[in-house]
Amino acid sequence: MNKQLIDKIIEYKDNTFLISGHINPDYDSIGSSFGLAIGLQKLGYKAFVLLEEVHFDMLNQINKQEHFNIVADINNLPQDYVFFGVDCSSSDRFDAFENLYKNAKYRLIIDHHPHNLLEADAKYVDTKAGAVAELVYEVLKKLGLKIDTEIADFLYTAIINDTLLFSVALRPKTLQIATNLLKTGVDYKYFIKSTCNNNSIFDMKILLELINKIQFDEIHFIVVNERIQNNVDYADYIQKFAGTISNLNDIERIAFLTVRDQSIKVSFRGKAYNIDKLSQIFGGGGHRNACGFTYNSNDVELCKEEIKDFIRKYCE
Repeated sequence: MNKQLIDKIIEYKDNTFLISGHINPDYDSIGSSFGLAIGLQKLGYKAFVLLEEVHFDMLNQINKQEHFNIVADINNLPQDYVFFGVDCSSSDRFDAFENLYKNAKYRLIIDHHPHNLLEADAKYVDTKAGAVAELVYEVLKKLGLKIDTEIADFLYTAIINDTLLFSVALRPKTLQIATNLLKTGVDYKYFIKSTCNNNSIFDMKILLELINKIQFDEIHFIVVNERIQNNVDYADYIQKFAGTISNLNDIERIAFLTVRDQSIKVSFRGKAYNIDKLSQIFGGGGHRNACGFTYNSNDVELCKEEIKDFIRKYCE
């Protein structure tokens, strides 16, 4: 635990806290942000989450529509505020809210990504944490808050999704915190079904399509187009099923390429390989075994060759 972060949170209490996760937020980013905001509000702070409307459906899946009032009104922000970055390692990953980070009076960071490059008045970074929600839990407890079910719902959802139901990035503390959250009365069956195992027969058909698209090479590739085809958003399904596909027994390394008009969104997974350096080289973010970045060209073959060159150089 970073004592300086706790001291700064207390010192800045009279200011408004604006909490932001990363671009294309996952459940850890959203769950940690809302868990932190609700916790700070219960402690008497003015705290709001920066979240674009396009991602509100993820709140619906956590079944927390009543918490839309915690979302900051981007058109009515105070001149001075504390920018609290969550689950993000570089300023460009704040995307639409990057300028709010740069112009903030104060900056605080909680993260579990390696190579955190963000400048802040205080940071708490623990790369061994399976989810940032673990760190948010520790911070709120250190501030003297008793974690209730309202907060636990968000933090537990974040943990089960970022650890793929406790199958990756697991440590004893992860299970200890999850156990404490369950003791508050979290309906764990509901959150597993609504955010982890919420697949339809149609979803399974798309998963089979994606598996059939695997290109076998020294690294496996799946290439899709960002544009919706035959009423199917394959780019969205890549995000949904990347973990499932990469965990197949006979896949050691796989890159998911989503082709855009002038760039390619890359999501890379590798078992037993430290691949986070790949995201550093191409300006993205990630962890030891999973990373993502934007390749600044739509040339698929060139992108594939550069990824293979990286693997040969750093991972063989």
